[in-house]
Amino acid sequence: MGNENLAEIVSFEESFDRIRNIAQRIKHKPVVIGVYGLQNHGKTYFTRKAFDRLAKGSNPFSVLTTKDNKRLVDSHLGYFDRAEFYFVEAATTPEREFVLRETNREFRNIKGRDIDLNVLILNPNLYKADIGECRRIYNLIIENPDSKIKGMV
Repeated sequence: MGNENLAEIVSFEESFDRIRNIAQRIKHKPVVIGVYGLQNHGKTYFTRKAFDRLAKGSNPFSVLTTKDNKRLVDSHLGYFDRAEFYFVEAATTPEREFVLRETNREFRNIKGRDIDLNVLILNPNLYKADIGECRRIYNLIIENPDSKIKGMV
């Protein structure tokens, strides 16, 4: 297998420009971005920052596609066609490729199309992932060494 299909690894700050560049090559809107990673690695923080940096006045919406949140997905679908970017978050151990397939299947069942870009966000100080395997599974890997472990609520 050649390296041309392996995910690029970028910093948190670099990720926004990289995603915008990738999204410009995707002809349909919204661009659906799956954001994957372990708890406390920055998925939701990234999605919130991406709204500010990528959307620039459009109507992006973040959504979880776990079975517990299917109602949330359904409630956001009315905004789907007006969005420039649409984010799907899923918590997973990075090397668990089946989570991407399952999340994509669920989204396809709800909206009738696939996720365009699968992004892993990872704090390498909190979890030592098999980077070679992750580069094969995802389209882009964001290193986020500044993520913090959230306290108990």
